[in-house]
Amino acid sequence: MPLEDLFDRSPVLPPDPNISLARYLHTIRQNYQAAITQPDAQRSALLHIRLLQLICKTLPTHPEYSLPENKPLLKELRSIAHKSFEALEVFDEPVHHREPSRVDMSASLLDLFERIASDSTTRGHSTIGLLGGRMLPQPHVAALVMPSQTCGTICSSLRYENDVSQLMEVKDLLCFGLIHISPTQPEMGLPVELESYLSHYSNSVPEAFAIVIVPASEKRVRFYSCGNDGKVGVAHHVDVRNDGVPSFKLYDLRPLAIARDEQQER
Repeated sequence: MPLEDLFDRSPVLPPDPNISLARYLHTIRQNYQAAITQPDAQRSALLHIRLLQLICKTLPTHPEYSLPENKPLLKELRSIAHKSFEALEVFDEPVHHREPSRVDMSASLLDLFERIASDSTTRGHSTIGLLGGRMLPQPHVAALVMPSQTCGTICSSLRYENDVSQLMEVKDLLCFGLIHISPTQPEMGLPVELESYLSHYSNSVPEAFAIVIVPASEKRVRFYSCGNDGKVGVAHHVDVRNDGVPSFKLYDLRPLAIARDEQQER
């Protein structure tokens, strides 16, 4: 469908003065993430068009638009609009085939994960964590999620994955991939089970990657990602920063799973 027809399908509406500009921005953030993770190119383009019409045509008539205290909000709105314009320039390319953007991650997340996994690692078991991310203002890892899991020697598997999905939705996060440590993992490559997880996450978020920690290896931390051909290779788009940014939060879902298991045993 021509781009002009998509514009015609997306009417411009007046702003609701009862909805604050900050609330509009919150909704726009969510819709932008939906647009960039939408695998259907036409639907993705339509979402971007709606965002642009909202930012460029609707919101400038909002009564709060010219207030001095809203300048930071307007700056972020313009940044989102710029990214949506760029996305429309590659409208004919499926979203899930685009090249991943650079992702910032704090080095302290690696340290925290290893501390959490230390008891399991000492016992010879593996541990898996999930990475929650946000695309704005720059793609970054914003959360370390410790899911309920079955720990093996080489690889762990997730339990109660719906808990993870609900958390990601409530906290407005995208799954940026996983982090895994195993004291007995082979030196090279990504275990097949982890490849399956990574492939699944990459279908929604091209920035998704896997961190594999092998304590006994000389190169103990490795980064992997899925290419457009579906093959797993070394990830080059992750920037691990030592300056304390970006900040991230820890969400531990394991106590919730333990309580659920105990309830089921009664």
